Amino acid sequence: MKQNHMSKSNKLIIFDPTLRNFDGHAYFYDLSVSVASWNFFRDVKIYAHPELEKYETEFKNLNYIKIFKFFDFIKKIFKKLYPFKENYKKGNGEIETVIDRKANLRNKLKFISSYFSFFLAISLMLKKEKCSKNDIIFIQYINFPEVCALLDLNKLYFKLTKRKLKFCIILRYDVNEFTKSYGNSEKLLSLSGMDSIELFADSVQLKYSYENFLKNEKVTHLPVPVFKNKLTIKKKVKRVGPLNVGFLGVTRKEKGFDHLPKIIKLFNLQRKRTEQEVNFVIQINKNYPSDLETTVKHLKGMEKKPEPVSRLILVNGPLNQFDYLTTLAGLDIMLMPYISKKYKNSTSGLLFEALENNIPVVCGKKTWAGEIVIDAKKEGMLIGECFSSINEIPCLIEKLILNLDRYKESIFKYLRKHPTHKFPNEIAKKLYEHTHAK
Repeated sequence: MKQNHMSKSNKLIIFDPTLRNFDGHAYFYDLSVSVASWNFFRDVKIYAHPELEKYETEFKNLNYIKIFKFFDFIKKIFKKLYPFKENYKKGNGEIETVIDRKANLRNKLKFISSYFSFFLAISLMLKKEKCSKNDIIFIQYINFPEVCALLDLNKLYFKLTKRKLKFCIILRYDVNEFTKSYGNSEKLLSLSGMDSIELFADSVQLKYSYENFLKNEKVTHLPVPVFKNKLTIKKKVKRVGPLNVGFLGVTRKEKGFDHLPKIIKLFNLQRKRTEQEVNFVIQINKNYPSDLETTVKHLKGMEKKPEPVSRLILVNGPLNQFDYLTTLAGLDIMLMPYISKKYKNSTSGLLFEALENNIPVVCGKKTWAGEIVIDAKKEGMLIGECFSSINEIPCLIEKLILNLDRYKESIFKYLRKHPTHKFPNEIAKKLYEHTHAK
């Protein structure tokens, strides 16, 4: 039964330039929250990247930010003029990365491009929508140049109209990681005391981190919505045939994608206690960055030469919702070889998706996901294993295979005590309540 609107005069605008295909969790997040928001808002509109026009979507009131096509073209020119280069020097058995001298110039150009594309896109949207003071503009993926553009636009809008806008933004990355490419986090301090911009974080760690940085400015915890997968295969009986070890999500280095060939090879060489057949199911999205070209070619070569007791299955992405959930439901173990410092406090919807589907995980100790796995183990519940080094992952995979039933039973107990399930309706309601409390 549909709830009554708490206000008849407001609308929600979801503004998401990253929404350009089914890649990652942006599509599922925006879709679910937009549908649920009709219970609380008079109108709900979505502004996405024009590339999304190529796909058949389920959005209602979908609009496209055409100007981003032009700025994508400008960014490509910048990349050709000032390509990213790295020099690798071997010393003491380790690899040292030396960034080329054009890094500062490239970052300045990147800042200018992101700043002005966002500033102009928001301005055009405001002109079209004629937003009132009761309307909410929700931005869930935002980078440092875009925050700067938002702050400047907000000031300019008030100066010209004497009216305040209501922005809600989700801060997803640690402060230092958020600004490291630009070397200055002082601009973020302007968010403090800005009553027209409501701040959210999708992890408790990030909430406290930003509240501390912004001198105790209120930051609200807004959990990532996680859904029950109706396609989940009930694995109460022992599976006959190969087990599926998967890597799903965006194809990026920061998620450890470039380490996957090494992980698979080491697993095949080092396994000692089990002859269980294994399928490594790896999602590769077609828009992967150029620095992963060698890794992708390597994986495609490995796919053609299966090992006696393991084989590699590459899944071409991005995947639509049905294909993604079907692939997820068929996994037995989830690999999360994230090594970037940005994941120290940043959440991963993949962890909750895995747990909701009764899938144990392998993740880094120094990540947000790792903290959850370690805390669960302290409570006597095994929901996965953590690595300190990429070289440890193959042994952890074997450990999970040998004790898979025990981990799955433990995950069931964990979810009863710590439910991860957050309905989109709860997210939309929390968003509404916190933005109308003042």
